Amino acid sequence: MHITSCLDAQVGGNFFKGLSGGQVKKMRIALSLISNPLIILLDEPTSGLDSAATMGIKTHIQSLAKKGHGDVDAITKSFSEGQQMKQLRNSIDTEKKNAEDKGSKTAGSQVRKFHADWIVQFIHLTKRSLLNCVINPGIYWVFLVFMAVAVLPFFMLQEPVFIRERSNGLIDVFPFVFSNFISALPGILLIAAMSSVLVVFMTDLTGFFGFFINLLLSLVCAESLMHVLSASTPHYIIAIAGAGFFGMYMLCEGFMVPRDTIPGWWIWAYYIAFRTYSFEIFMYNQFGGTNDVELIAILDTYDIDMDDDKFLRDMLILCGYSFVLQVVFFLIVYFLHTGRR
Repeated sequence: MHITSCLDAQVGGNFFKGLSGGQVKKMRIALSLISNPLIILLDEPTSGLDSAATMGIKTHIQSLAKKGHGDVDAITKSFSEGQQMKQLRNSIDTEKKNAEDKGSKTAGSQVRKFHADWIVQFIHLTKRSLLNCVINPGIYWVFLVFMAVAVLPFFMLQEPVFIRERSNGLIDVFPFVFSNFISALPGILLIAAMSSVLVVFMTDLTGFFGFFINLLLSLVCAESLMHVLSASTPHYIIAIAGAGFFGMYMLCEGFMVPRDTIPGWWIWAYYIAFRTYSFEIFMYNQFGGTNDVELIAILDTYDIDMDDDKFLRDMLILCGYSFVLQVVFFLIVYFLHTGRR
């Protein structure tokens, strides 16, 4: 593709410069060829390129056809001769029939398909996600202001790249989901630490470590829920409407409306809301483990009867909540975001 001079260059985006339009097109073609696919479909791969770049791409595609990609040869001919799609399909069918007749020495059998294992995919995807966070640090400040709702546009920007790379056979769903989760942890840790320092020390709360861990787990749950919403809805506005779950969780967590006064037909929301368990941890972290009558009365007001075992139980519930949401996110991405129409 003659883009080795751009090996260490950034692709670029809305906020910073990077590769030119022609270089980006070459890069996308190169990414499609990394997995060494048996069939390569290119829609006007040389449009918008200069004559030298056009000749280089055509020469490379023809060399691939000679190495065993029979279908690439048929497509290359259709591009060069300006034939219609019907003739293209006939050429591909002919190549497939010839390949079947030749047995083990067919064009398709000569091609060795490349696919990286999960560990390699996870390392590179995590590295890329962390680099994107460094390049676009504004996502942390948006997250700090709007909390987990900021994850919606961030994932939706990743989605087209993921679908293209998955369609090209470069990545699998599990490494993508796992790397997406791991790469988000540093930012969540930073936000949880900053918020804990500001809140605990400025308001003279007790139990900094318990407050920090609880806030960290709550943010992980919130981000996991946003992943599910962003992957299950096609539009940003619909996903924002789905974020109304947070409002319901706030109403039913036991603070604004104590558990004893929640109507029977809404009590289910109290138990499925992760904020319920987070609120109990916050209250016990601040007022628990004391014989002070006034502090015990505060816990009784919100019907919070906790001890150290229940404190740990609620921590584990938050961990399990995040795990379940990540599994749901994986299933949605696996079955709905295949790149097929």
